[in-house]
Amino acid sequence: MIEPIVVDSFAAFTPGVVVYFLGARMTKRYPVFQRYSIPEPVSGGLIAALVHLFIVCISVRAIQYDLAVRDFLLVYFFTTVRLNACIADLVKGGRS
Repeated sequence: MIEPIVVDSFAAFTPGVVVYFLGARMTKRYPVFQRYSIPEPVSGGLIAALVHLFIVCISVRAIQYDLAVRDFLLVYFFTTVRLNACIADLVKGGRS
């Protein structure tokens, strides 16, 4: 059996940030992404998925990611989404 390519947390997180900024640039540059309201992580993720597919097809090996950092990032993400909603509600509603 062929051993998979193992990617640790830091090596997976760092390109993830680059993919996000690449997606932000693509969304600003190509109007089709704005017209259909495609978010930056999705447009950048399309490029990342194609690179992933290319690597798997060329090397004929699976890529296995260490997902330890994922749980922390999900907590941060959902916490900030909720905080943003609460602040917006406070500003909109005023004093109780």
